[in-house]
Amino acid sequence: MKIVKGFHRKILAFFLLTSVIAASIPLGSTYATATSDLPESENPYHIEIVPDAGNTYEGDTQAGFDIKVSYSGVDAVQKETVHLETVISDAVTASLNAEVLSEERLNPLELTADLEWEESYRLVLPKLEIKTDADYMVMLKDGEDNILASANQKFTVEKLEADPAAPPLEDATAETASLESGEKLTAYSLRNYTDITGILPNKISGLDKLYYGSVGNDPTAPFHDADALKDILENGDEAYARAVWRKYQYDLYDPNYSSRGGCGPLLTPSGGKYSENKPSQNPEDRPDYADELLASTGHEYPKDGDSPFHANIRPQIDAVKEGTIVNGALVENDESVFEDLEKTASPDTGDANTNREYTVDLKAAPNLKQIKPTVLLFQIQTSWQMFDLLHANDRASLVNGNEVSAELLSLYEMKQAFFDFMDWMEENTDGSLMIGITNFQHGGTHSLVDRPYFTNETNSMLEGLYGWDSFGDCEHIHYANTALANAMKELNIASNFSNWVDNRGTSIYDNAEMVSVIVGGACEAADLKEGSTSLPEISGVLKRQYGIRTNKGTGAVSNDMISWMDYAAQGGKKGSPAFDTGAYYKDVVTREGFFNTLKSIYADVQTKAPNIQKVTNVTVEDTITDEFDVKTSEIKAFVGDKDVTSQVAVTAEKQEDGTTKVTCDFGTVENEKEVHLQIPVQAKSGFIGSNNVYTNTGEPTVSYNGRIDSNKTYTQKFEDTPAVNVPVKFGIADGQTVSIEPGESVDLADLAKDTNGNSLITKAMEESLGKYAQTEGTVIYQWVDSKGQPVGDPTTAAIDSNSHTPPVIPSYVVTGTEQDIGSDLTYKLQVTFIPAEVKDETTSKNPVSRQTQTGKAVIQIAQTQAGKVYIRKSIDNYDASLRDDEFMVKINSISGTAVSSQVVLKHDDTSGYIEITEPTVLNIEEILPMEYSFVKISIEDSTGAPASDIQGSRIEVDRGENITITVHNKYTWNPFFHTFDSIMNVFEHK
Repeated sequence: MKIVKGFHRKILAFFLLTSVIAASIPLGSTYATATSDLPESENPYHIEIVPDAGNTYEGDTQAGFDIKVSYSGVDAVQKETVHLETVISDAVTASLNAEVLSEERLNPLELTADLEWEESYRLVLPKLEIKTDADYMVMLKDGEDNILASANQKFTVEKLEADPAAPPLEDATAETASLESGEKLTAYSLRNYTDITGILPNKISGLDKLYYGSVGNDPTAPFHDADALKDILENGDEAYARAVWRKYQYDLYDPNYSSRGGCGPLLTPSGGKYSENKPSQNPEDRPDYADELLASTGHEYPKDGDSPFHANIRPQIDAVKEGTIVNGALVENDESVFEDLEKTASPDTGDANTNREYTVDLKAAPNLKQIKPTVLLFQIQTSWQMFDLLHANDRASLVNGNEVSAELLSLYEMKQAFFDFMDWMEENTDGSLMIGITNFQHGGTHSLVDRPYFTNETNSMLEGLYGWDSFGDCEHIHYANTALANAMKELNIASNFSNWVDNRGTSIYDNAEMVSVIVGGACEAADLKEGSTSLPEISGVLKRQYGIRTNKGTGAVSNDMISWMDYAAQGGKKGSPAFDTGAYYKDVVTREGFFNTLKSIYADVQTKAPNIQKVTNVTVEDTITDEFDVKTSEIKAFVGDKDVTSQVAVTAEKQEDGTTKVTCDFGTVENEKEVHLQIPVQAKSGFIGSNNVYTNTGEPTVSYNGRIDSNKTYTQKFEDTPAVNVPVKFGIADGQTVSIEPGESVDLADLAKDTNGNSLITKAMEESLGKYAQTEGTVIYQWVDSKGQPVGDPTTAAIDSNSHTPPVIPSYVVTGTEQDIGSDLTYKLQVTFIPAEVKDETTSKNPVSRQTQTGKAVIQIAQTQAGKVYIRKSIDNYDASLRDDEFMVKINSISGTAVSSQVVLKHDDTSGYIEITEPTVLNIEEILPMEYSFVKISIEDSTGAPASDIQGSRIEVDRGENITITVHNKYTWNPFFHTFDSIMNVFEHK
């Protein structure tokens, strides 16, 4: 069950006063429910019926049951969705309990979404003059009346045998008849309110005679008038009723005050106002609290008695719950002392960031979770102007004719603020805050806490505050500092605080910050005289003094100096020392304002306390991803707003994987001083760019040494991993330029590669894809002609964490034509990168655009070069004796290029070339001596002409062909003429 401090959760109880002559209540079994098929441990709802101790009821003893209903599950269950029904099997018994059984059992004011809740109520059976066996059943149902859980209890009602000496019992026939006729039976309360309050003193005849002005204006109070209070006291759960009375009784009246004089109640018992000028007035109507000093005015007031504190509490001092004293402050632990760890990367302006530069910022501030042991010694003035507005104005009109401002803090509201402060104190200070409260009023001074006046135990403090009269004192202010002086003496004695130790048993007294807090409403200016008042002087271990004024002033001027505090805060113009060591808080006029002021004073003490904690060996580290270069010389470091770059050690170390590890050793940093590391980076020139590019890899960290154990290093991680959008930028080369003749073809895919077959146009793009992991998007290759029109089909590849493989270069074949002779045909490969969409987790929402670059390939269409024909001579059976033989070969064209040439060649000689400018048929004729015979003509060393082009002595030759024609013969020794005869060769070349 969730525990809530104070009275913030009320347990609503329902009661019916009943009596049983004799009843025995054995334990019963649980009825089947809709959840009965669940194991008990799995059913989140539970009902328990607990009978009164002994289970035996005799005579007029009332038979009662306590019913507890609870939920503990994994879902947030709104209690609005469930309700209780109760059933008694005996008809008569059920009819007598009809009104209670029909009531809603769960408290509608405290419906929550807690994962756990519990409520309880009590049923008391009425006195019955019948004998019956019955069963009492409780069912928890949902909104559709499905039973979630149930329990039952069997009981027996037995007739009480009449005592012969006793008067006869009243006949119950009339009551039974009235029930049968449908008339409502009068229900009786479980108890009288005096069972809780006791007999009210001073002849106060009823709850309606008490004062309800304070609680009536408090929306948080559980009652606002006498009827509501009576209902709680008589019909509420007894523990709750007693708690309500314990908390609020001293806001309603002062049972300690019984004498006359001073202040009295609002009205006389009869509702009139007492006056000595009416001697005929009934003496019994004289108000016990009459203020005889003010009787002629008709004003009457409640009054504090001998002391405003009806429950002085013992000065219990406990060890702190958490914390080790280190350098004067309590340290809870050294884990996670840095807060607001933040990493950002900026600027990120999308395509506008043409330099692709960013600044990575890492920020973290230490919050060392330290608590300075503190003592707050309060002196609180409880004069008339701290009662409530109505009576404060009554009093003011009597004193100086002026009313106080409508903005005024009553003692009642101050008490409520102290209750809030106790809850806050228990949750946030773990026993490190000590409280002492003294009070000065008419006739004396008092202390809430017994000697030595201090405690850090909040439950005891709450009990004491419950017993603090909120009426105040209606007299003029009289200053008596006895209680404060006594408390200050006790504060100077260390042995009073021997139990105030840390979790290792070390005393924290000597390290405590001890201050006094003076609280009070401003008195009327007419009462303030030169030198008549003074601030209590601080002495001994007290370090400083704070002041809180609890109203705004008198008359029309709200900011006039009307209080001794005002003059003190202005430098002691009325002979009082100034608040020169603490703060002065004016116009604290509400419960919330007073609560916040108390917290502000505590915070101010913590801030001004010496020996401010520091964190040592602070190091911030981040690893910048491979896609960025770190501008090492431009890294900056700050502590708070101060540039400390020159005073800290910054390193930027390149890693084998291309990342850069940046480390900044800040050294010692004061608490709450933000450390800030600024790392300028620029996207590498080889990185294409993309959306959603993270600036760091791994997790940035801040590390530091512990304070409790200085040899231990703690590390915290930055959770932010910002991604930026890097404008796309990449380079593309040009492909090859080739020359072809009409009719020849070439594939553009081949021209995009160099002579080794490697990618040429897309080389830089594809190398980047393979190197940088944070490239994500789509790559498209498309050939276009000189007019930008696409030719062929594109190729596409998706680039992400699973694949960085580029598309293949698309194929497209170009064939040269006669019309293209002399032209350069230019084609471009368009390389487009489309970055991925910006992701939700990316800090910047300014995306970068796609980028297209082109690389060209050129095809030159050229006229075919003139053909070349060479003549070579070969004697197939050559030997050295034939080396001087010469032969005449004639070359004549039959068609095409005009050729008529002859050449004289020896064996293995080759002639100059004959130029062929068009398709030509040549006739090759050798003039042979008689000793030789012709063999054949062959083509050797040919470019462009196949052997099939030879037909006998004829051969076909075209432009561009480069051939050698070999004329073969052999020596046959036929003696027709001598081989040594000279032969004149005539060679003509056109």
